[in-house]
Amino acid sequence: RASSEVGNFVLLNKIVVAAVEYAHAFVVYVSSGVGGSSSSEDGETPTSATALLQPRIFGEAIASISKTKASVSKVKSLWNYFVHDVARLDIQKLCPPKEELESSSSKPSNTSYPSSTTILASPPTAYELNAVLSALADRGKVRAAIKLYRQFAVDTSLIEGDAYTASILFGMLSDSISSSGSKVGGDNYKENKAAASDVEEGAAGDQDATTSPCWQWNEAIELLSSFSPHQMNNVAYATLLKVNEKATEEYRKGASRHNGVKSALLVLERMKRDKISPDVVTCSALLTIFDKGRHWKAAISLLNAMQTSSRSMSRADGIVDNERWTLPAPNTFTYALAISACARCNKREVVLSLFDQMSDAASSQTVAAATEAEPNTWVYNTAIASCAENTLPGRSMVKSGVHLTTAFDILERLERNESIASPNTESYSIILSVLDNQSFAATKKSQVDGTMQEGTGRLHEHNQIEDVVVDILESMEARGIDRDVSTYSNAIIACSSNPREAIA
Repeated sequence: RASSEVGNFVLLNKIVVAAVEYAHAFVVYVSSGVGGSSSSEDGETPTSATALLQPRIFGEAIASISKTKASVSKVKSLWNYFVHDVARLDIQKLCPPKEELESSSSKPSNTSYPSSTTILASPPTAYELNAVLSALADRGKVRAAIKLYRQFAVDTSLIEGDAYTASILFGMLSDSISSSGSKVGGDNYKENKAAASDVEEGAAGDQDATTSPCWQWNEAIELLSSFSPHQMNNVAYATLLKVNEKATEEYRKGASRHNGVKSALLVLERMKRDKISPDVVTCSALLTIFDKGRHWKAAISLLNAMQTSSRSMSRADGIVDNERWTLPAPNTFTYALAISACARCNKREVVLSLFDQMSDAASSQTVAAATEAEPNTWVYNTAIASCAENTLPGRSMVKSGVHLTTAFDILERLERNESIASPNTESYSIILSVLDNQSFAATKKSQVDGTMQEGTGRLHEHNQIEDVVVDILESMEARGIDRDVSTYSNAIIACSSNPREAIA
């Protein structure tokens, strides 16, 4: 560790080799009896050499060299030295030939030679495997890391991985997905092309979730099959879902669309089959995918299942059944994700209903429990921001208008419920970013047609978009809320059809 702190990987290698050579020499000495009595402290003659080194030493060495500027070849060299020259070392590599020892005048006549021995106290473990996988991952060598894992943990079963092994592998696959890096290795995965058409918002589609245009996800699913239930936990599954989330973001359209929602549901089914109960982090990862995949029904289904499971557990009178598959109680973050998914899909009534559920839960529970699922300002802002994403260019006039109405409903509800939460600068900046001419014109048209939803006060009261902007700015001043650069910038953009009003 001291060597790695100063970046001296050459010294680190020398220390490792010196430790191994000393252990080798000791094994030779004890095994051969050369140099005097080979009796142990209790007077008995040992029949085999004593193992001196713990495998963890090599894991520490690999982890330490990873923190230096050592090249990939240096890391691999240290690993190969460990697994080939140390962990599987034969006595013939440790000791001189038997004939050579027999001719030595210092060799006692009663020396015995074990057929094999080792300087390691135990076989290599997941700790050492994880160290080299992490080192390769840090250097961006995804393919090399996967190949090494398969060689030692799958094809030969020399080393058994654990949940951390899975997390490392899934994590490096997730990190390799980007606009520039997602196609790395794509030539080797041409067979995974999936023909799929765009689907309606909130529909999972018919694409096979086990085959994706994202090679990282295909690789992750194949790796998952190499781990048994006892090797997996929530951290590993949450990291796997991160691969799915990034694939969902990167491959969103047409034949190159990754079906993230269906893939997430398959992962949840695998957890249920393996009796690994998701924690709130894993459930949040699932809801994030449902949110980004615009599948509000899946989000609500999971949220309802979490509520039902937590209620049934509370009625169990403290009896814990380790064989039972359960879901955690929803908290503020999981509610926010479900609300965001519904807001993206224009489910206004469902959004407002979820806010009511949070308010009711906060008022009926203890202080500690209420804090876990309180409808705070961040939740409201997240919901408004989700509406903002649906007023971008390319949206139909009707949909933009409905999303604008939903956004104002959420803001005005926040303004009315100041005993629980209150708007801030971000709340108003976001609502101003939602406001544009097309959306406003759509809401006014629906007002004339008599189809406008109730509860949108500002949109009912004003006939000009500039008046709505002024109303918002005045509300901020009246509440003593700061108006920053973002606030004024969004206000000016909203009034872009009337430059004089924007300047004023």
